[in-house]
Amino acid sequence: MPRAATWSSIRTVTAAAAGILLLATPAFAVHVAPPRGWLSGEADSSVVGDDGSYCLDSGDHASCGDIGELPRSPVTRIEGGETIGFQLNDGWAIERWVVAYQRYTDGRDGPDSERRLAEGRAPKGSPRSRITFEGPPAGDWRLMIFVRFVGPRGSGDTSFYWRLSTLPETAVTAPTPSRSEEERARGAMLAAAAAGIGFAGWQLLRSRRAPRGRRVG
Repeated sequence: MPRAATWSSIRTVTAAAAGILLLATPAFAVHVAPPRGWLSGEADSSVVGDDGSYCLDSGDHASCGDIGELPRSPVTRIEGGETIGFQLNDGWAIERWVVAYQRYTDGRDGPDSERRLAEGRAPKGSPRSRITFEGPPAGDWRLMIFVRFVGPRGSGDTSFYWRLSTLPETAVTAPTPSRSEEERARGAMLAAAAAGIGFAGWQLLRSRRAPRGRRVG
């Protein structure tokens, strides 16, 4: 069977299976949304995080969601190294947590660019309603919190993102030069250098072609 036909058959079977699962789901099954995450600083203000990927099992319904690429979070002002609190909404509790951060502008998301701030696990059967940790130092950071959560409506895991900054407003909001702008600037520098070299060569050639004066005597 041709390769294209094989993939077409796979897609057809997958779609059919998804339809069967939807038909088999009880009409009274209620979709449970994953929890939201909130940060609170020493200024006693709370900031909700941008939702990341999650998986949730409520018993009657299991679902997962993937955000794909990281969100562009708004700026949240902090003091470097201040104590930060984190909690979930609607009665969800925290069984396990991992807190990490990385520079907001570095564009890398691998473990080499992440720095671990805190991690922990609540005693079995005694999940935490709130955790605290020491925030990152002064700078412009992306904060990431991964949690394993549990509650009366199910359990699962999810992640949240914030942009935390101690920099002045002008420093944070200044746009980063795009690749095309950098290439144009580099091209202008090379053109200027080439023009300078060309002018020096023309001057040297002109001096060699200039007529020499006659010697007397």
